[in-house]
Amino acid sequence: MARQIQMRRGTSAQHTSFTGAPGEVTVDTDLNTLRVHDGVTPGGTILAKQGGGMPGTEFTDMQIGANGATYTAPAAGYIYVQGLSTNASSALDIVVNNLYAVYQPAAYNSSTVRALVPVSAGAAFSISWINVNINMFRFIHCA
Repeated sequence: MARQIQMRRGTSAQHTSFTGAPGEVTVDTDLNTLRVHDGVTPGGTILAKQGGGMPGTEFTDMQIGANGATYTAPAAGYIYVQGLSTNASSALDIVVNNLYAVYQPAAYNSSTVRALVPVSAGAAFSISWINVNINMFRFIHCA
């Protein structure tokens, strides 16, 4: 006979006041999504997104602010940033919910640096760079 596995679950409202154990996965019954917990953040982080979670064809061009500026994701989707490196020490950093994604070019001068990072709706993220001329900043909606 098959075995059934059932995870802890609750509504979105219940999740906002729940802080799960580090690495715990729970089910949000309102959004039909999974949330992963770190033992600190109330509500955890939405892991699986409604709508498939894959990048879609719809996007919104965003205005890049100052180096290190913080933004809020308008919906579940992906942050796409592109620029040209100006020397060997170029780097592009995107921080989402205190998790770092660091991108460095394989070659140096005039190499295109690209980053595609998933974000959940309402997630705070920041973008900073060293020796990169940013020429594109987009929010790509989930398919």
